[in-house]
Amino acid sequence: KDNCISCNESFYRIKTVGLCRPYSELVGCVSPTPFGCTACEEKGYFLENSQCTQCHSNCSSCSSLEVCNSCVPDFVLVNEKTCVHYSDVERCTGASDSRCTECVSGYKPSQAGSEC
Repeated sequence: KDNCISCNESFYRIKTVGLCRPYSELVGCVSPTPFGCTACEEKGYFLENSQCTQCHSNCSSCSSLEVCNSCVPDFVLVNEKTCVHYSDVERCTGASDSRCTECVSGYKPSQAGSEC
């Protein structure tokens, strides 16, 4: 079984399996090293096992696949981890900055902005 100790110049080492992979495979990485990535693009990726993993499609910033920190436009952050379109939030008619900002007449957004 192959197990690399170090890699050629344009490759990085996956320490968990000892394989060398090309830097071009480090998608979303802004700081590649011979040991993988140390920093990801600010929006849309999080660092996991020295590689950048893309957040779910409606999530613009996340700390894992299970935890979203902010949403793309028109989406609301609910339960401090999931993004849903504002139309899926009962009585919400508009959103901004991951919060419901407008509700139907007679209702107002909650303090957290996750409901009306």
